[in-house]
Amino acid sequence: MPSYRSFAATGLALLTTAASVGALPVKLAARAPPQALPAKATANDLKFQPAMDFDTDGCYNTPAIGPDGTINPGLDNRNTGLSSDCHDLSDLQNNNVYSRARCNNGWCAYVYDYYFEKEYASRHVPYPPWTHLLTSILIVSLYHTSFLIRVIETIGNVRSTPLSHTTRRANSPNLTDCIDIVVWAQNGEAKYVAASAHGDYEVKPASDVRWQGTHPKMVYHKDGLGTHDFRFGNTDDDNIENATGAWFFGSLVSWNGFPSMSLMDKLVAYDFGSANFALKDDSFAGNLDKARGGFIPEFDINLDDGSPGNP
Repeated sequence: MPSYRSFAATGLALLTTAASVGALPVKLAARAPPQALPAKATANDLKFQPAMDFDTDGCYNTPAIGPDGTINPGLDNRNTGLSSDCHDLSDLQNNNVYSRARCNNGWCAYVYDYYFEKEYASRHVPYPPWTHLLTSILIVSLYHTSFLIRVIETIGNVRSTPLSHTTRRANSPNLTDCIDIVVWAQNGEAKYVAASAHGDYEVKPASDVRWQGTHPKMVYHKDGLGTHDFRFGNTDDDNIENATGAWFFGSLVSWNGFPSMSLMDKLVAYDFGSANFALKDDSFAGNLDKARGGFIPEFDINLDDGSPGNP
């Protein structure tokens, strides 16, 4: 009869083989984003549209919906790099940004929403599903060696859990993100800029923001060990990293600039998981409240006075 040691050695060899196979990179077919909607935006939405750059360790934003109603479901984030299949010049050449304005009491908030096909903090390489069966076999072959089993299960759990501030949609390997930038203007002049980050906003006075004309310079970047968000551009960011070599402006679609109401309704109704489309009615006022950061108490987050405007 085989000895305990031979069972243990065989089990460990099987586990090592499984780990090696599970760690092999598998190239998954990427979907092309939908065709972008035609640009159609109000003069004021265009006036304050952020000038964007993108660090190389993340995606470019893409259209969330196409003219035929095709929703962009995002990219599979398994066995891929942080910018794999989502950081190509073609993504900038086929691009949409979505905007909505709300004005009252002398103030206007211009909100710009960006959709990203993939979001997570680190490269995700899961073990294959049959690893759990192998673990069960090892439990028997190693005579219930509890310590080793705890190690195996711990390794499996760590490897199969991506870090992200967004949540995975049910039965989907995709993690997408919608994040936004808000420009607060008074009498046609920008006074504050707010950038969404991990469910909250960083708000700065316009005097502390770098500008290209009337456009705040913003950068999409990876926040340390965390996920991606927007940050305010600094002097070093004039060394452009995106594929166009210049501060970038995607084709802007205002709230009343969608080709049809049915198309906008389909986008607003789609469940992107925890990736929140900031412009929809259910979340717009709440986002404005967070984005003013304790400033502008006279602004009514629920009232439109001559807004959002027609392009």
